[in-house]
Amino acid sequence: MQSDFELHSAISEKISNITSGEVNGVTIIGSYLINNCPRNGSDIDLIVAVDNLENTELYKKDVIYKDNEIVDSMGRRKELNVNLGGYVLDLTYIDSFNTPNNPINDNYENAIGSALMGKTISGERMIDIFEISKKIDRYVDIRVDRLEVVSQKIEHAKDKLKTIDQVSLKSVYDLNRLVFIRECIGRKIFNHLGDKYADLIIPSFSELFREELEECGVEIKISKR
Repeated sequence: MQSDFELHSAISEKISNITSGEVNGVTIIGSYLINNCPRNGSDIDLIVAVDNLENTELYKKDVIYKDNEIVDSMGRRKELNVNLGGYVLDLTYIDSFNTPNNPINDNYENAIGSALMGKTISGERMIDIFEISKKIDRYVDIRVDRLEVVSQKIEHAKDKLKTIDQVSLKSVYDLNRLVFIRECIGRKIFNHLGDKYADLIIPSFSELFREELEECGVEIKISKR
């Protein structure tokens, strides 16, 4: 079994071999951070901070199922999945850290959380590269507006659940996501794992969400056969 040092060294070497351009830092984020090791069935998620994304070329060796260049409210980035032995590396290349314009997802809070909690394995830390402390200071100015918008969305979603005859899993999931975002923003939590691990970020979140559903006359029971 590889030690942490061996695995991190192998990851850094892999990234160096497939990347043409200056890499400022490599940081592990996501579910790896739960137990500080790869989780069964999960990719190893990494942020690769580069000096200039435009001038960064990726050699597409061992690409598995993702090879994208994306521009959205989170800015511009390149995404790539590559093999490393028995692991899948989910790589996101960025050169900037934008304030998103969509308050009904937690991308910004999640991005700040990932920067704060991420495990740097080579180069500089994300919090230093992207001056995260300044972004947290400025977050105070946008937090109230984001909380108001997501709270309104929750009320609309709950009103809809109260009036429809058949409740879909999607409508329940959408409400779950919105409630989680509201709780993160309201509690000033910079979530670094996503709503998939809501109870690890907010203890007893499942119970809190159950009460939200009860207000809509909805009850969900999940059990194994």
